[in-house]
Parts: sequence; structure tokens; C-alpha cells
Amino acid sequence: MGGYSARVTADNIDDIMPTLTKFVSGGVEKYGSVQVELTRITRSIAQNSLFHAQISDIAKQAKFHGTELTADGAKEYLVLIFAFEMESAGDPLNQGIKYIPSRKTEGGWMPVPPKTSSFTVDEGSSFIEWLFMYGAERKVRFNDDVTRQYEAYLELQK
Repeated sequence: MGGYSARVTADNIDDIMPTLTKFVSGGVEKYGSVQVELTRITRSIAQNSLFHAQISDIAKQAKFHGTELTADGAKEYLVLIFAFEMESAGDPLNQGIKYIPSRKTEGGWMPVPPKTSSFTVDEGSSFIEWLFMYGAERKVRFNDDVTRQYEAYLELQK
């Protein structure tokens, strides 16, 4: 049995339900039982592409407490700082920060940032805006590709 996936909103729920009902009924007839799973919509491909471009520019132009980081290191750092700030503002991320025992300090814990792939669409949007703010505070000049991607992203939001 092939999978069925649909993005359901208040605007399309009446159109989607008959197809979903048919699909589930067919699965029950064929297999006896099926599992239906509801999940939150995660960040979009456009969001992912945009914040990776932003992070790349930030990593090339900013220092992190005096240290230069690769794009991957900068991403981990920035996601963690964003997650801490969201948490302290009373709006923690869906996945949140995890803590694991530190091997460096006795009884200490090390924070592990959430994965951006688990961001909801709203969290992805907030992260994009936060990255622009973070970059502006550090005088990062975002390249033309970031500007084009942001304009295209805003068009998709309409």
C-alpha cells in the first residue's frame, strides 16, 4: 500500500476528507488495520535554503566570541542561541533543547540544539527573521542570493 500525505488546513479540509476516508477504508479492507498519523507541518524547503544561505554569510563575516566557525559550526551555535532566546521569551521551540552529560566536567551537562528539520513553519519564519537581526547587529552584509531568496520566500507567503 502506497502512502498518502496531504497538507490539511481549515480552507481545504472538506476537500481532503473524502480522499482520506477512501484511502483509509481501502487500507482497512486490504490489511485489516492501518495507522493514521497526524503531524505538524515542518519548515519548508524555501525556508531551509534561505536560512542556510544566511548562516553561510554570517559564518564568513562574523566571529563567535572571537572565534571563526565553519558554516556547520555556526549553524549549530546559532540554532542553540535562537532556541535559548525563544525559551527565555516564553515561546520554546517545538523540539526544544536537549541536554546530555558532559564528558569534560563532573556532573555537568551540555546543551544540544534542536534540528532545524523539526522546526515548524512558524519557527522557520522566526529563525529567518532572527538571523537577519543577528546579522545586522554584527554588521553582516547579506549577499544578493540571500536577498533574492528572501524576496521569493516572501512571495510564497502571500
